[in-house]
Amino acid sequence: MLLGDKLKIGAISVGFFMYSAILALNWSNTTNRDAREKMVKTVDTAVARDVVLGLSDYGREWLEERGVPRDSSDAYDTRFLGSGENLQHIEWFYGEGITPGIANRFDTPSLNSVDRLNNTGVSPEFFNALNQDIRDDDRLSAGTIYSWQENIGDTGFINELFERFGMMPFERIHKSGVDIDSVLSYDQDAYSTGENVVGAVELGLNPGVANSYPERFSGRERNGLFGGGISPELARQYDGSFSAHKIGLLHSSGVVPRVANSYVRLNEKYDTSIDAEDIVKFSKLEYTFEEVESVVRRSVLEEVVLLGKD
Repeated sequence: MLLGDKLKIGAISVGFFMYSAILALNWSNTTNRDAREKMVKTVDTAVARDVVLGLSDYGREWLEERGVPRDSSDAYDTRFLGSGENLQHIEWFYGEGITPGIANRFDTPSLNSVDRLNNTGVSPEFFNALNQDIRDDDRLSAGTIYSWQENIGDTGFINELFERFGMMPFERIHKSGVDIDSVLSYDQDAYSTGENVVGAVELGLNPGVANSYPERFSGRERNGLFGGGISPELARQYDGSFSAHKIGLLHSSGVVPRVANSYVRLNEKYDTSIDAEDIVKFSKLEYTFEEVESVVRRSVLEEVVLLGKD
């Protein structure tokens, strides 16, 4: 084989070897990068993220160039870097005067939350003691949390009510002076929302009375009956076919249960459909039940007669 041919073959072999090495290196880098990214995505805790991501030398230099000393940049919890090394977050924190000592004390990964909470005056201790679902609620303003801190102060009070009723006007309950055990004593089915409990408390409707109303009535309906001067005993005297609204209408119009229930029996007997509104009209026109019954009976008899003639 000629020397020139040998040199060509040698060059080709070297080139192929180098190309293979580059491919292997690229594959290795890609594999490592993919593995690292996959690892980052599967890590949930801030501590583990610190181990996986940390703050690179480049990141420290970049922040230092923008006025963030290395001892400060390294001190921020890595949860504030987001899912990657988002250096602008740290730069923004430092520029806003939110030092690592302040930011790290708030148990939230949200920069906006830390900024709002800190500027509003919410203490990390108060915020961190709130139920996790409360802290994660983006609809909740820092002003509301600060108001709880100043006017309630007891996160245990808030958390216990939240676990039962969800978000509710905690301050109104606290201001009423009613102890939490009483608040939690309202029937769970009827008083499933905090708003209805607040309504009962502010009406002076205690759990013992509230829970005595017929089961078919909701908490809101019980509050309405109590507010209209209708006790559980009186409500039970009206026929079960009357809704809370109808009972309130009948009572406010002076129609006692005995009279109202007579019309229910009349409907059953003659297949009529006299409702609460009709009963109230009869009462205002000063028609007695006996007079109405007489008209209904005569009307039914006339229909029977007409049917007989056909």
